[in-house]
Amino acid sequence: MSAYDLYALSNDDAGREQLLKDYPESMALTLMNAANMIHEGRLRSAYMLAQGFLLSSRDMEDVDIDARHNGLLPDLLPHGWHTIMECCAEGLNDVGLLANVYRYYILSCNDRSDTHYVSKLRNLLRIYGGLSAEEWHDVADGLARDCARNIIDRIKYQPEITTKGGTQRHSSWRNPAYEKLIVDERLSDAALTYYVTVDYPPLPLLRTIAIEHPESAKSIILDAMPYGTMGTPAFRFTVERGVDNTLTARRATYQQIAKQLRRFAAVFGDEETRVLAHEIVERYPNRTALREELAFAL
Repeated sequence: MSAYDLYALSNDDAGREQLLKDYPESMALTLMNAANMIHEGRLRSAYMLAQGFLLSSRDMEDVDIDARHNGLLPDLLPHGWHTIMECCAEGLNDVGLLANVYRYYILSCNDRSDTHYVSKLRNLLRIYGGLSAEEWHDVADGLARDCARNIIDRIKYQPEITTKGGTQRHSSWRNPAYEKLIVDERLSDAALTYYVTVDYPPLPLLRTIAIEHPESAKSIILDAMPYGTMGTPAFRFTVERGVDNTLTARRATYQQIAKQLRRFAAVFGDEETRVLAHEIVERYPNRTALREELAFAL
């Protein structure tokens, strides 16, 4: 880096170019070269340089992480080399290049901070790319399929749980941007396939599943009820010979049932929820605390 700085200060472009040719794998030198290109207004060259460096690497994600935590441009590259590509594409007003960057952010997302790229991609292609609502939906559907394939790769090659900063735990299989895409575009089939990768689907995902798969959405909610809530085949824990299928008599258990009923009501409405609540309290008619917790639905 000292040699690069000396060549730059002395305006020795030939020496600088030779140094870059001698060390093409150097992230620091390539990063500084890209920064100089941007400073000089050579945005397309900087874009191609960043893209080429990424494509020549074994693991694009690791290379982005290295660039993000480099000591040359601290805190300026939240997505590593892709931030450089995003900056250049914006400066060039190139819808296609910028859309490709946004697609990558959506595909690789495992943090809620990147979910807004779904809206950014939609607005970019609708407003500046000239896509109709139907054309955008087709694009979104294709992107959703790519996200599903990416989730399969994560399951194959990544651990289910990772730790950030020593305290925050999250599933590396989960893609919040994909979830937003599913919900925004009402992709019910995709929602049903995706939900198994999360601990429990959030309410918007449940509502999306229920659009075309209401019985599956009901089963997901009811399967989360405490053991013994109801002894029907709709529940995961059905009655087995020799097994006590009685609900545990604790208020915390009743509160868990109430929580699931509220979720059920949010998806399927009060009328169906009322029928379900009556079935539960009729199964345990002498449990006053249970009736108190479910009073909102009776």
